[in-house]
Amino acid sequence: MQLTTDLLRARLDAIAAVGLLSTRERDDVLALLAPTFPAADALARAESIHLHVRVDDLASIRASLGALGTAETEKDGYLKLRSPDGVHLIVSSIEIADDDRVASLPRRARPHLDHIGVDLRDDSGPSRAIFDALAPRARTASWRTVHQGGALAVACCHASVAEKHWLYPPLDGPTRTPLEIAFGPLRRGEGAGADLRPVDPELAEQHAVTVACCAPSQSRPVTLGRKPT
Repeated sequence: MQLTTDLLRARLDAIAAVGLLSTRERDDVLALLAPTFPAADALARAESIHLHVRVDDLASIRASLGALGTAETEKDGYLKLRSPDGVHLIVSSIEIADDDRVASLPRRARPHLDHIGVDLRDDSGPSRAIFDALAPRARTASWRTVHQGGALAVACCHASVAEKHWLYPPLDGPTRTPLEIAFGPLRRGEGAGADLRPVDPELAEQHAVTVACCAPSQSRPVTLGRKPT
């Protein structure tokens, strides 16, 4: 994917104009283009990126979002808008993160940017090598990581992919927004999906939440990550 600063700024300006991005969140997205971005090779090979913004009531703002893209998926409380520039926008009020199910975790005011997604749809050998190298490299740079998928596809937000790496930026760094690296072709689903964004392992440690985390040597029992059935 060929992202430029001008292209990305123009897209962020349009999204911010309807009140969906703060200045800090815009800076987090622009950090994708920084030389130190730990997933630069995945970004270069990606088909697209997406910004997932959480709101209290999607229906009340739906009319203001029409100019931000073409609706690809629209369900109750969930909207994915495609853009020709490859910077897609998701706006939702449904449950998409484990954080919402843990009373001890702090709540963020909405609207807020929940995560930035890098859509690595190509699952050929070179892409596989890039994806597999991401988590060790990110941990070396003090990012925390959580892996989903592999044996089973990751199903969330009316679609599924083979695997995901979630990367959480250093606590003392300039960015705060988690990254989702989604690997494999996107397959449409009928339901919202059972797999939620995992809790940041650092937050889990601080608030005594048990989650799958980090590297194999630091793994913990999985108690979150899927909706109860």
